[in-house]
Amino acid sequence: MLLYKEDLKWSGSGYTTTLQSSDLTWNVEWTVYSIPAANVKLTVSGAPKIEWEDNSEVRASAAWVSLSTAQTFIYREKPSTAWILGKYGTWPTISVTVPANYPAATYVGTLTYTLIDNW
Repeated sequence: MLLYKEDLKWSGSGYTTTLQSSDLTWNVEWTVYSIPAANVKLTVSGAPKIEWEDNSEVRASAAWVSLSTAQTFIYREKPSTAWILGKYGTWPTISVTVPANYPAATYVGTLTYTLIDNW
């Protein structure tokens, strides 16, 4: 899953993107299995870059972090160099720790990707 931010403003205002997961659930007959969002973790390797100009001010979170709360993913500092535009993204690794004795199944949840402009 490629997550990216297309930076077409050419402004020096900067921005932050965040990721957050809901609990993952599977309903079978009268039983609901729920994997807490705290068991969903994210890590990124390498600088975010897809195309256009390099911008060392665009960074991505790197450590394994729980997605139970909104976590910073891709960000550009403010004030930053104006007039550099690009499409910045990366392929994060998302890990889910399944509790003991949970069946192998298709669990459903929501991954929320938010953009916050730093005016």
